[in-house]
Amino acid sequence: MTQILITVGTTSFDLLVEQVESSIGKYTDVIYQVSHQSKYIGKESNIFPYLDCFEDYVNKADVIVTHAGAGSVYDFLEKKKRIIVVPNLERYDKHQKELANYIDKNNFGLVGCAYSSNFENLIDRVLVSDFNPYSKVDFFFADGLYKMLD
Repeated sequence: MTQILITVGTTSFDLLVEQVESSIGKYTDVIYQVSHQSKYIGKESNIFPYLDCFEDYVNKADVIVTHAGAGSVYDFLEKKKRIIVVPNLERYDKHQKELANYIDKNNFGLVGCAYSSNFENLIDRVLVSDFNPYSKVDFFFADGLYKMLD
């Protein structure tokens, strides 16, 4: 059985949770992590806010549908997870759209739209797609910054 994790991080993104929940009929092993600010209750009993055991869910997941937050996306890529990145376009800044474009351009995962109802098809596709491997690039000034802080 395919284990799927839907995660929105710490910012409310109810639209994503609602759209995924209503459009992934054949997938039944799904966990939803929502923000503490979330107002969407959902039909599923497996919706929870961020918990200390979140990493356990990440490690077990075969597919992760995630907001396009940099911390989340890069963590999942480093763990070699199959990801579907969905930018939260309701945010005031556009960094999530830019990160989603980066994921698509480099073939690290798939990009979805929160206004879409095709998440079942995206999950089908992400399971059989060949993605480029992601390699973490260390911050080029990290050593110098550490020396300055000492």
